[in-house]
Amino acid sequence: MEKYLISVDLDDTLLTDEKIITKETIDYVQKLEKEGHHFIINTGRPHQGAIQFLKMLGIHEPMIVNNGGAIVYFDNNYEKVVNYHLFPIGIKTFIAFHKRVKPYLHCGTTTSLFDFYSYDFNKTPFWVIHKSNDVKLHECDISTHLNTIPISGEFDVKKEFENEFEKVLKQKRFQNLQVTRWGSYDDIVPYDISSKRASKGNAMLYLAKKYHVKKENTISFGDQLNDLSMINAARYGVAMINSRDVIKEKAKYISEFDFNNNGVIEFIKKIIKE
Repeated sequence: MEKYLISVDLDDTLLTDEKIITKETIDYVQKLEKEGHHFIINTGRPHQGAIQFLKMLGIHEPMIVNNGGAIVYFDNNYEKVVNYHLFPIGIKTFIAFHKRVKPYLHCGTTTSLFDFYSYDFNKTPFWVIHKSNDVKLHECDISTHLNTIPISGEFDVKKEFENEFEKVLKQKRFQNLQVTRWGSYDDIVPYDISSKRASKGNAMLYLAKKYHVKKENTISFGDQLNDLSMINAARYGVAMINSRDVIKEKAKYISEFDFNNNGVIEFIKKIIKE
């Protein structure tokens, strides 16, 4: 039997509205693993915000986290990172960028593998912070206190300074940074910053090569802009039917069912035959 590598986003893709994985999906994924396929969680969350779902699946695979910024490997008890591969941002470049855009920010955060930095935790969006004994929290001026390798950052820009912020992004010295803009809220415009080498698609292909899985045997599932790199990179790049139209328009395939109705595994069953 041909072996497949399956790369799957979490929120609104694998997880239901209740942020769980259905029993049908868990049972099927465990069956895939026993047959030698690789089922890879590929998420924008940091590892400490995603490990409970790997444990829920009951499989032992690496996870792609921070939108492709890192690949992490856990011990058999899902408690400790025992190995990792990073697609990092150069620390000097990141600090220089922080210093340049700081006047335009409502808040700024930076994620390293075992450290999380914020200018002000009172202003940091709750969905960005994933507390864990495995990760140290630092409230500080990131531009002067960052001392670990950054893999991603979120910059909450005051809307009045959005144009100035984007002008900085276009400067030649920051050409190796890539950015995802996430709409706006309360006159704040959130941007995710990472290395151009860091993407869900690049990390997926890295693991496919490591596990000797042919590109034509790669399948990916997602629903947001940050999923497009893996949707485009996989042979079977699938947009969930609940995705926005712009995602579905760019995908090769669209799932028949949504994230509340086992959309991921129902599509896989059509590709990987018994």
